Parts: sequence; structure tokens; C-alpha cells
Amino acid sequence: MGIINYEILSASQKFYEKLGHKIIDVPWVVSNNIMNITKPEELKNKEEYYSLKYCEKSLVASGEQSFLYMIINGQLPSGRYQTITPCFRHENQKDLTHRKYFMKNELIIYEESGFAPLEISCKVLVDHAIKFYEEYLGDKVSVNKISKNQTDIECD
Repeated sequence: MGIINYEILSASQKFYEKLGHKIIDVPWVVSNNIMNITKPEELKNKEEYYSLKYCEKSLVASGEQSFLYMIINGQLPSGRYQTITPCFRHENQKDLTHRKYFMKNELIIYEESGFAPLEISCKVLVDHAIKFYEEYLGDKVSVNKISKNQTDIECD
């Protein structure tokens, strides 16, 4: 397993902050109901390695689950946010991009009246991620538009 590169995480925080994403702390443990919102179908309602037996909660698999927890509990006002969290995953494959745990900076655009229009939010977030990778990694980045709503960003 590689060493966590905190320099890249720090650079991403500074970069996204300049683009209007406020840095916030979020919970790293959420209820299993929140976990099930984003789990792959085959893992829903299954106990995992990262479940905390004594309280029906789990360590997050993504900052997305932390944001969802805050939204459902009325703790996230409208805005653009970013947070760095550990991500604990159930991964059979282990390579550069598939690990049982890692650190990641998660972005969200949220409106209390509901999520910002999905297509606009996704475009903004993907554009911001591409800009960061291009600035930080230069020509090592390739962007592939897979479909109208799916973009793949690869780093050599």
C-alpha cells in the first residue's frame, strides 16, 4: 500500500477553496441507513468490515456519506463544500485506484431547497476536478467523455 500523499490533499483543498468550496469537518462515522444510500446493491444491508457493532454505525466509505448524514440531520446549509475524509471500502481488487482504505477530498454543491440541478452541479464539480488535475499533474491527465453524464479522468 502506498503512503498517503498529504501534499496533494492540501493542494486540492487550497485549489478548491479558491473556487468557492468551503472547507468543513464532517463525521467519519454514520448510521448504517446512511451507508445504504450509496452502497452498491449487492452490499446493502450486509454487515461489513467497517461496521461498529455496538451502535449500528459504520466508518464512512466516502465523504459523500458524511455530507448525506449532515443533510438528513439538518446540519448542512446551502453552499459549496469540500471535506477530506478517510474512505473505508470493501474492495477485492487492490491496485493504484482500488484500496481497502484511503484519504480523499470530497466536493458537494448543496441547496437547502434540494440539490442544485444535477447536470449543472456535476458539470461544475467535474470541471473543477479536471482543472485541479491539469494544474497539479499537467500533461499526465487524460479526460474521456464516456456519455452525457459520465466523464472519466485518468492520470498516468
